[in-house]
Amino acid sequence: MTAPATLRRPPTKPPVSLGAERCRSSGRTFWSTGGRVIRFVETFCVFTNGRWTGQPMKLLPWQIRLIWELFEVIYDPSIALDDGKFGAWRRKYRRALIGLPRKAGKTELAAAIMLYLLVADGERSAELYCAATTEEQADRVFEAARRMVHLGPLKELLDYPPDNHRQEMPKIAVRSDPFSYFQRLTAKGGSKHGLNVHAVVFDELHAWKEGEGEELYAAMSTGSAARLQPLQLAITTAGTRLDTSRCGALFKLGMQIERGEVEDDGSLFFRWWSAPEDCDWTDPAMWAAACPSYGYTVTEGFYRQEMLLGERIAAAKALDWGMIHKVVADDVLDAEAFALAERLAAASE
Repeated sequence: MTAPATLRRPPTKPPVSLGAERCRSSGRTFWSTGGRVIRFVETFCVFTNGRWTGQPMKLLPWQIRLIWELFEVIYDPSIALDDGKFGAWRRKYRRALIGLPRKAGKTELAAAIMLYLLVADGERSAELYCAATTEEQADRVFEAARRMVHLGPLKELLDYPPDNHRQEMPKIAVRSDPFSYFQRLTAKGGSKHGLNVHAVVFDELHAWKEGEGEELYAAMSTGSAARLQPLQLAITTAGTRLDTSRCGALFKLGMQIERGEVEDDGSLFFRWWSAPEDCDWTDPAMWAAACPSYGYTVTEGFYRQEMLLGERIAAAKALDWGMIHKVVADDVLDAEAFALAERLAAASE
């Protein structure tokens, strides 16, 4: 008679080798490897443009909090180990959508996170990609990462394309493990299937319209099945038509999670900064609410100058800056305005 299988009690804390720390944020206490990421970024990454070029990266408070939360780890009893046993710690989130206004520092943050995942995540033969429908878009995060390597201490560990290098699919590769690399990809060219993706960053996902780059998007989204803790990182400004972009469905899911309508089961990490729908866009407090880097990379003087000049600001630009919450097409403007007025009236009763 075969003895019944016994279930192992889940461990109460991760192994020391994981480098996880107990963290409290957003009213929750959890384990996270965010501290490792933060220390890596502030030790090995540098700013790549403007007056801070070449200086060590100093993360802002909102970036520190985001990293702690994004790199939360959980115990997963379903993971099969090499010794035949089951159960291991892994990152809770495999997919993330982060919405920020322009000039908040999103490109360099994404580049720094990708370099951590390439160098210090403990993944052998780690394939990382920066994916977009155009070369110009795909090059933004990749170029920021390339400059970080060129200008900082990571140049001792990584091989990278020289300045003004324009090969079709450039790579940043780990010198001691050349099968670990960060590569720029676009929808142009042949099939991208067969990739074993550890991490991918989609920059400006709102610009990636439904139907564009279907093969590339599918390859990036499904190519990580064999990885223990992959990460798909989408970082974007809001854009003007979320409903027609690939960002739209993720944004709707994220809002449902934020409102508590859908359980936060790890299917999506969602953080989105924007001004409230019914706010006074001339109020500096709303500028701070919309842009977490307000007062650092974007100043009150900049926004105030734009107002005092009395110039008309295009809706798309105002949305990019985080000064307004939403842009709609002309043909639905009246209907949207009436719907908003009805919600405001109902809220005041």
